[in-house]
Amino acid sequence: MGGYRNFVFNGRRVAGLVHDETVAEPVIPEPAPKSESSSESNEEPDAPTAAPVFVEPEGPIETRNGTWQVYICTTEIDTWVENAVAEGAALLSPIATMEGIATTAVIADPVGGKVGLWQPIAHTGYRRYNELSALTWSEHHSTDYAKSTAFFGAAFGWKPYSMADTDEFRYAQALLNGQIVAGLTDAAKYLPVGYDSYWAVYFSVAKADEAVARAEELGGVLIKPIEDTAFGLIADITDPWGAPLKLHQAPQPTMGFRPN
Repeated sequence: MGGYRNFVFNGRRVAGLVHDETVAEPVIPEPAPKSESSSESNEEPDAPTAAPVFVEPEGPIETRNGTWQVYICTTEIDTWVENAVAEGAALLSPIATMEGIATTAVIADPVGGKVGLWQPIAHTGYRRYNELSALTWSEHHSTDYAKSTAFFGAAFGWKPYSMADTDEFRYAQALLNGQIVAGLTDAAKYLPVGYDSYWAVYFSVAKADEAVARAEELGGVLIKPIEDTAFGLIADITDPWGAPLKLHQAPQPTMGFRPN
């Protein structure tokens, strides 16, 4: 490891950044040079030669260079780790305290999804969420939906609220004390063989197409084209370090986490 920083937007934390020295530095593409007449041209831009296609990033999600680590907040980390292991989780990083910041641990649930546990000291997590340019949703993609849903219920007390339950699409919202904390989806049909379950993170943007274009300018890669869903426009990208994330343009400004 090479240090830790907070990302701050308008004075509030939105995420953390761990500098892992084992991760290769990305190659950021240089912007294409503009012709002298480009700013004065009235010609229509060239049409794309082919429709965008979904391209799987190489290798299992957990073995790519960069990754986003989701943490679940708790005030009883020892009990939560004990419960998780008793329910079939593997302890990947033992309980450890970052002085003055938090006590943490990382587990892999029984279907391979890696998630962190976070007991705050002074660092209470992100302070900006469900707003533009901030995290708006976290979602578990499971290779065994029944097993993972049962695990989160037994280990953390989450209760699934089913929103769809067919062989084509199976999805639930996880509730804790009546509040939505995450999404749970059945990914068995679309995750390739060899992929572990994983957590996806969504960041809210004002305009998905502009956000994708800007991400690509900065070295990001579009891995799934913008999709128009009942919950808004969603695009899958990787950042320059290979970490996958989703960009979410909500149909209304209150999608995602809705804390009371």
